[in-house]
Amino acid sequence: MEPKKLRNSAELYLKGFLIGCAETVPGVSGATIAMITGVYSSLIDSLSAIGSLRPEKTDFKFLTVLGAGTVTALLIFLNMMNFLLNSYTVSLYGFFFTVIFFSGLILVSKIDLKNRKKKLAVVLGLIVSITVSGLSSTALDHSLPVIFFSGFISITALVFPGISGSLILIMLGQYSFMVETVNNALNTMFNSLRTFDIKGFLSVPVELPVFLSGAVLGLGFSVYFVKNMFSYDRDLTISFLVSLVLGSSVAPLIRISENSSATGFAVFATSEFLLPAILGSIITLLLESKTNLISVDT
Repeated sequence: MEPKKLRNSAELYLKGFLIGCAETVPGVSGATIAMITGVYSSLIDSLSAIGSLRPEKTDFKFLTVLGAGTVTALLIFLNMMNFLLNSYTVSLYGFFFTVIFFSGLILVSKIDLKNRKKKLAVVLGLIVSITVSGLSSTALDHSLPVIFFSGFISITALVFPGISGSLILIMLGQYSFMVETVNNALNTMFNSLRTFDIKGFLSVPVELPVFLSGAVLGLGFSVYFVKNMFSYDRDLTISFLVSLVLGSSVAPLIRISENSSATGFAVFATSEFLLPAILGSIITLLLESKTNLISVDT
């Protein structure tokens, strides 16, 4: 492989890895990271082509490399993020707050907002994103219809910036249950491989395929909706989606206020918030100045 192509593949893999990391953190959207890193439109176009049964218009190499990065991150960080969320909640959300906030500002600054419709789209996107970020949890059981519905709804985080799949699962009371289900399934599969136990390897909990079935169906509906919006007015849709990114920076702040022992604005003056927040802002601004990684993918 040529050095340039190898570098491009490595960069795409890294972007997929970042999307996967985001999907494990409640309050952070994978689509937000896809928008920030400039792969969003390509992702929607390729997924839409698959749904429309047009393989000739599908960039399979793009989906494979990006998907590999995403899956790698999910396998590595699913358990780790659960630990970090329980042990370093304020610090983790402080970091993601500044990453999302400054990335959102950078994206908005790259949009031509002279058009009145675009300004309205940005305002509407901010309202929607902030409203979704403030939704509270709803306790549901772990029946198969609920699991299917959870997969259907949570996958929208891969399509709509500002909507967190992990946060949706928490709101539906399914996050810890699904993390435990996935981890148990992976442990069983790895143990079965070591002992060459084919039956054990295939004994996947029924909740997992049910969840994935809902996710596949939800992904199809979400991509179809966004693709039609792109066909109607691509620039207007991009303006709306970018504003979802900026508005979603509210979600980490809400999670911090819910999980901190400090009251009011005092939590934002603590070192456990400030240090990671400063680190997140420095990394984001350096990435933009040195690599122009944060871009509006039109």
